[in-house]
Amino acid sequence: MNSLFELIRIQCKNFLFASTQRTNRKKGIGSRLMLMLPFALMAFLAVEYSMMLYEVVPASSYDIVLHLMSFVGIFLAFVLGVQLAQGQLFAFKDFDFLMSLPISSRDIMISKLVSFYLLVYGYVAFFLLPAIGIYGYMTDASILFYLVGFLSSFFVPLIPMVIASVIAMLIRKLAGKSKYKNLFTNIMSVVFVILIMVASFSVSFAAESSDFSSLYQTVEFTRNYLPFSYYLTQGWIELNPIMILVPLLAEVLIFALFIIFFQQTFIRLNSNLQEGYHVKNFQLRSEKQKSVFQTMLEKECRKYFTNFMYVFNTAIGQMMLMFGAGYLIYNRADVLYMLDQLTVLGINPKSWAFFGVCSIIMILGHMTCSCGVSISLEGKNLWITKSLPIETRTVFLSKLMVNVLVIIVPSLICFLLTSYAFALPLFDIIMGILLIVAMAFFVGLFGLTVNLHYPKLVFDREIMVIKQSASSLITIFGGLGISIGLSALYGLVFYSFMEPDIYILLITMVYLFMDVIFWYYLMRGGSKKFASLYN
Repeated sequence: MNSLFELIRIQCKNFLFASTQRTNRKKGIGSRLMLMLPFALMAFLAVEYSMMLYEVVPASSYDIVLHLMSFVGIFLAFVLGVQLAQGQLFAFKDFDFLMSLPISSRDIMISKLVSFYLLVYGYVAFFLLPAIGIYGYMTDASILFYLVGFLSSFFVPLIPMVIASVIAMLIRKLAGKSKYKNLFTNIMSVVFVILIMVASFSVSFAAESSDFSSLYQTVEFTRNYLPFSYYLTQGWIELNPIMILVPLLAEVLIFALFIIFFQQTFIRLNSNLQEGYHVKNFQLRSEKQKSVFQTMLEKECRKYFTNFMYVFNTAIGQMMLMFGAGYLIYNRADVLYMLDQLTVLGINPKSWAFFGVCSIIMILGHMTCSCGVSISLEGKNLWITKSLPIETRTVFLSKLMVNVLVIIVPSLICFLLTSYAFALPLFDIIMGILLIVAMAFFVGLFGLTVNLHYPKLVFDREIMVIKQSASSLITIFGGLGISIGLSALYGLVFYSFMEPDIYILLITMVYLFMDVIFWYYLMRGGSKKFASLYN
């Protein structure tokens, strides 16, 4: 029992506080504060979102909002649980080390499940707890409501965790031991997430929102397909002990059965995942000579596209962009009708459509920063890259080009399709293409610079670097601040005397100027910083 508690403590400490390397106490405190700021921002936005919903619906429909936020929490637990399970329950880096210790496999499994649960519950809590608290305040609920709601919320993620773990397990089993098992796992996971997102969009846009019928439709969907969640939430509202206890007991029972089943395959599956690909009938064959840059670029592409968590967390913006472009094109007639209404106000609808599309591309592009963690992910193997007879410029350029391609390809496709759908003028199309290229290079160069100054080279799971490192948080939230600030600046300052396409041209020039500045720094001070890492 002591070994189990110690394992759980170490797991929790790793994903809660190991955001950056710490060389002294002062730096450790600063890193923790830096890590807490984005979480505080997310909590604030979650509270604001719940408050907005409660303010727009009538008082008689407050219970609908609580049901809706419960559904959102379960949905996030389900979707994010699939990707979190890949690193928390399967193929975790410290498997060999843990198996060599004098502790039981059961303790290892439980410690991993606990850390997995805490991560999933963290996402659920951001949406569900503020909704419970605000509902109690708006309805003058008793203290019993708060106690029951907050305490029973700990059980909400259990069934989504079980389903997500089973799906992640099936994906791993289907990938097998093939040469491209990591790529297959990533493709299957991304396809699954896309299908879930498409289904959610279908539910969201299936009804008119003017009379809140979409909210009622979501609650009806929860009642039919997620009965445990529906009756648990209804039990909070009515303080009905039967409605609360029956779903809780059912969720605990299902989770217990999953643990019994999972214990039988946990060690076997993770042992198989540690095995590499073995070639039968190995034969030497001729290989065309490649340039150093091409070889490094292929290495970076393999590292990126064979890591689902890396792709999902850095390319989610581009996935959202493709969904948004598809929705705009599918509803082209309605969008054009709304744009035509702007002519009454003396506004050129095509100019504002162009500005809106460019702003969305910028914001989602800044969310796609693979370079923000690419150096950190070298980890303990960084010395190998540094010992190769390769210029630092080539290392930086190979990492940069992966980020640039991941942004440029989907952004250009979506921009050109929307430009054709809304018949944008040729000048605007050229300006949009230049903006996308300049912005893509800025995002990558900004990420490399930040990662050089906030590297995290010691970790046991790559997800800690991808989601929790200081460089990851700075590049994502800093990039969002830059892109949103540039978009908002037009409405606050330049709207009265500058056309949107001219402002986009101005932003493009700023991006190009910063690209030159960042690249110059990386070739001078950045190269020295890279050479001193891990020394």
